[in-house]
Amino acid sequence: MKKGNVVVESRLMSNNQSDGVNHGGVPEFDKASPFALLSITPLFFIDHEILKQNYRLLQETLHPDRYPLQSKEAEIACLMASAINQAYAVLQDPLQRAKALLLLKGGAIPGASGQTICDPRFMDEALDLKELLEAAQTAESCAQLISALSEKERQVGELFQDAFLANDLTAMSDAYIRLSFVVKTKNDAACALTEMGIGDYAPSA
Repeated sequence: MKKGNVVVESRLMSNNQSDGVNHGGVPEFDKASPFALLSITPLFFIDHEILKQNYRLLQETLHPDRYPLQSKEAEIACLMASAINQAYAVLQDPLQRAKALLLLKGGAIPGASGQTICDPRFMDEALDLKELLEAAQTAESCAQLISALSEKERQVGELFQDAFLANDLTAMSDAYIRLSFVVKTKNDAACALTEMGIGDYAPSA
């Protein structure tokens, strides 16, 4: 049995708080960061192959057939599997990944209350991205725009990661705002490409 399986199963069978389950039998994994849940080093740039491997291992370990039907272990395994699915979705998405890193540092999330992110310092950049999207009228131009935005996403991601490593919450927040504009435009361009009949386009993470 792989080490990851042993760790997860020990948590399911124990009521010790240090094992991830409190003394009352209520799991505490829902308080863990998505990085901790999937054993990924908290950074903006992550190894997606390792992420997939860890996710598959955990899903295999938490499969309901591995635990007695209607047992406490099966119930906890189901809850953990749901948390793992949510964590995986977060880490696959660049903006959600950045949000998770901001939360790890105790930073405020721009637009967290549902309001539109509208920072006048970056509005010119946002308007430029909007104009580029509006100008992309063909499949080729959309694909080129997506490629350019992927590079832009990488550049802003580097700024975000540098700020994260430097514990600079202000710079992290600024990079998050810029990243939100880039990711939204990139996703809109991908949707436009799909509407042109090109088929689903999977943006790089």
